[in-house]
Amino acid sequence: MEFFVKRVARNVFDVFFGKQWGQTVDHEHNTSWSRLKAGHSGVYVSKGQKLSYDTTKALAAAINPQEEKQLVVLN
Repeated sequence: MEFFVKRVARNVFDVFFGKQWGQTVDHEHNTSWSRLKAGHSGVYVSKGQKLSYDTTKALAAAINPQEEKQLVVLN
């Protein structure tokens, strides 16, 4: 599956699923996104659609925190 990742802050990323990569500016009405946040106990979904533990862990490993925007593909 393809994910478009956009960095919001130093440890916060918005992740858009499939082909609807943030087509709406209003995240609240677009259900194809999640906000991943890194905390002391690991990475978790703080807003948006819930993700499985395995998907969250794989995204956390694949995201480059130095890039502003990126495309991540998970098999």
